[in-house]
Formats: sequence, C-alpha cells, structure tokens
Amino acid sequence: MTDLLRTQPRSLKVDLLKDYRPDNYRGDVWLLTERDAGSRIDGSRNDLFVLQLEEHSGGGYLWDLDQLIASGFAVVRDEREAIDGDGIGGPVVRRVTAAPMRRGAAACRSTSGGRGSLRRPSPA
Repeated sequence: MTDLLRTQPRSLKVDLLKDYRPDNYRGDVWLLTERDAGSRIDGSRNDLFVLQLEEHSGGGYLWDLDQLIASGFAVVRDEREAIDGDGIGGPVVRRVTAAPMRRGAAACRSTSGGRGSLRRPSPA
C-alpha cells in the first residue's frame, strides 16, 4: 500500500497511456473494461479514456466505436495485443485511447448492444 501512496499520479497516467503523449497530464486517465458496462463516467475536457476490451476478431467479433466517435470523442490510439502470443486468430485485447473533441465536460457511457453503441456486432 505504501508503494501506491508514493507513486506520482503522472507516472500512473504515463503507464496507462503507453506511448501516447498528450499535450499535458492535467486531466485524469480513466481505464474502462467490459466490467464497466452500464456505468456513466463524468470527466473533464482534459480527461482521457483508455478502453481495454477483449476482441475475437478471428471469429468476426469486433468492437464498434461509432457511438464513441459520434459522442464527440476522438480515437487517439488504437492497438491490439494477442492474449495468446503463440496462437493465430485467437482473441486479442484491444486498447483504445479516446479524448473529448469538444470543449467542456465529457461523458462516456459504456453499453452492451444497441445500434451504434460500443458493442460486439454479430459475425457476418
């Protein structure tokens, strides 16, 4: 516990953002996973959101980010990391970093299902 207390907030933000470097680190960095479905996060205009989601691209299950973009967020980083480094076509962890495009407060709602939501569409 004392290690966490000694950790500087900026170093936590740098770790969460990986190689993305914002103009400044004044805002919060929110790490959101599938467990946060249905949650509402009220952030400020300087906040960044890191979505860490399991994706089964080999089976045609891809996260749809249209609602995120339509809600005024810019995807500033999008990467995938294989869960099983030796496998091919297996599930991956998708890490999407989003920043509000508009000035003012930002609200991000994580939903499951529904048109245009952050969801896994059925395979074609």
